[in-house]
Amino acid sequence: MKFYEITFRLLSPAIISARRTGRGYLLPLSYIPASTLRGAILTHLYWRGVLDEEGLEGEASNPRVIASPAYPMRMDKRSYPCHPFAYKCKVDGETCNYASEALKKLERGENPTLRSTCSRGHLALKQLHPSPVVPRGGGLEGVELPTHWSVSVGMSRDRASSRRGLLFEYEALGVGLEFWATLALPEELAEGVWRGMRFRVGRGISRGFGLAEVTGKREVKLAGEAGRVVNAMRGGRLILYALSPTSRIEGEGSTPLPGVIELSEIAERCELEAEGRLIFKRGFGRAGLYHMGWDIKRGVMRPRIRAAHPGSIYTVEVEGGGGEFEEALAALRFLGTLEEADGHPITGLNLLTPLRGHPMEGV
Repeated sequence: MKFYEITFRLLSPAIISARRTGRGYLLPLSYIPASTLRGAILTHLYWRGVLDEEGLEGEASNPRVIASPAYPMRMDKRSYPCHPFAYKCKVDGETCNYASEALKKLERGENPTLRSTCSRGHLALKQLHPSPVVPRGGGLEGVELPTHWSVSVGMSRDRASSRRGLLFEYEALGVGLEFWATLALPEELAEGVWRGMRFRVGRGISRGFGLAEVTGKREVKLAGEAGRVVNAMRGGRLILYALSPTSRIEGEGSTPLPGVIELSEIAERCELEAEGRLIFKRGFGRAGLYHMGWDIKRGVMRPRIRAAHPGSIYTVEVEGGGGEFEEALAALRFLGTLEEADGHPITGLNLLTPLRGHPMEGV
């Protein structure tokens, strides 16, 4: 298994919306969901002949290609989903990222304090969680996403004029937007994604929407990432930051707290040997319902699940540990966990990394 960080730019407007309304696809998301990006990569690999039909069937039942959500970039700087320990003052526009203060308290087992006033005493604060933001030391910058709006009109061949009731609107992410994401690929598929590669992402690709080009691809070695994991450990306690929605799916239900993650399962997926488990004790963040995409093999929509938003913070106790423990924990931010809902394998959940040493720590 190989791990990459990629960047890509939209060459045509991309329809990435939460849902279809009666008027069309409106209100685009501020990021590209992991299931959408993964589907786009798999489709490209299939049409290029890198992945055959048997391999595509295997990905439907036993996923190996894993993508993270793709977050926008601002002037070549990455944005990340904001955690709860940040705000923007509605009066003077001051932004503050006080995660480093909260992190120290969480590492000591204390309760962090959510601020209710800005540094000038104003009470009108806007919570930025989970919107994408660009960290700037102790401050933050928002990311404005230009959109493209168009209207399609159904035509009557008999009357050579528009047909009533067939007015359809599209609000899409604008041309030129650049995104970054992580990608885990089996070694035999790793060369199927390259800088300069063009692919289609989102809805409406047959109508010209969603053309994108990979502008960067960098391989990440787990051994290099393991050092940050070691530095983030405080005894048996670890504070994790979520780059994706987080959830534990059990039977017909789901909960935003991941519960327990067995690192041996993570290690097995990337050909490592490790022992230990992560026991989730507390979480900080908001939750919502997430649609987990379309199952191409079955031709049906995957179920919705309840999950905590990206940017959520977790206090985790580390139990055991052995073998390539640090590398397996580093791989968690690329692989997440494999969940199952109503017989559908679910990817793109529980991509977690230590908050200490991450740009969103805000030091």
